[in-house]
Amino acid sequence: MKIKKIVDFSFPILGSISIQFGAIIMIKTTQIQLNNFYFSYFR
Repeated sequence: MKIKKIVDFSFPILGSISIQFGAIIMIKTTQIQLNNFYFSYFR
């Protein structure tokens, strides 16, 4: 029972951290894609 309580408590925190991490990765990849697009467009 105690372990289940800990899991229920820590799971939302881990989920929010992983969502934030995924959003940061998505933003970085889109920035890189935009930079590549600009470089290829203005060359």
